[in-house]
Amino acid sequence: MLLRTNIRHPLTDLTLFATLDKQAKPALTGILFGIHDKFHGKETSLTRGRPSLFALVNVITRFLDGKVKSLHDVSLDLSGFTTFQRCVLQTARSIQWGSVVSYSDLARMSGNPKAIRAVASVMRNNDFPLVVPCHRVVRKDGSIGGFMGKTKGKCVELKKKLLEREKIM
Repeated sequence: MLLRTNIRHPLTDLTLFATLDKQAKPALTGILFGIHDKFHGKETSLTRGRPSLFALVNVITRFLDGKVKSLHDVSLDLSGFTTFQRCVLQTARSIQWGSVVSYSDLARMSGNPKAIRAVASVMRNNDFPLVVPCHRVVRKDGSIGGFMGKTKGKCVELKKKLLEREKIM
């Protein structure tokens, strides 16, 4: 069963989607900005009072508050991704708080230096924003670029706020 829980935060509202393993530990399946009922068209079950997701909500809220600088301990469910996509997501996950890389840097770091557009596509469709910090990937010229497939509007403003919080902008 795909579970969901909502985070209402001054910076942005989020919906977290997760599955539970046999020990009832959550594996994040995805994050969407805003409040949603479905994830990629799949029905989900809203969790209320489920202790296993409290830690996940807590760490992501603390990240949004600027109190936690790493989300490396959050387990991800990467089962539906190709080997290439998993590699790019895991490489992007290693980008440290307070630093940025270009899409071409990320392609090189992931072992695919000529796959810049494919790497950008993985970032544009990143199911794990914040945990896989695609906001830390910028254009080669250092300009902010887009965020979550958008080139202007709320998403790009959120990217700017996240980068400002990390003292990058």
